[in-house]
Amino acid sequence: MVIGGASGSGAAAPPRKRADARRNEATLLDAAAQAFVARNPQFVEACLAAEQMLDAALERYAPRDASASLRARIISAAPHERAVAAMWRWLTGAGLGLVLAASCAAGVAAGYTLGHPTVARLMAPAEGDVGELSALSDPPRQPAGG
Repeated sequence: MVIGGASGSGAAAPPRKRADARRNEATLLDAAAQAFVARNPQFVEACLAAEQMLDAALERYAPRDASASLRARIISAAPHERAVAAMWRWLTGAGLGLVLAASCAAGVAAGYTLGHPTVARLMAPAEGDVGELSALSDPPRQPAGG
């Protein structure tokens, strides 16, 4: 893609490609920054003064170490927090397992109830089939005296 075309002198200049512009982006930004500084010296000075105040404040800041009692409280609370977190993880896992088992049982019950009767007959014998099963059982015993 071409950014610039021919110059105003009538001579055909080679077109600049975007790759050249990207490579020279830092140079173009530096030139734009220098032009901005030249046009707005008061604004630039005010920004630098604010920046210097921030730098001075950051240099004065000295972080302090935590007190020994605070460290002791944090360290003593750590095992308790881990135990509570472990308990909640275990309860969450157990609850999830219970919910999955209940939904599985509900699915089997719904399938058995709503399923086709031939499937239900395969799982439990019908009332008429009880006689056939009783024929396979042992014959009734005769009383000893008769």
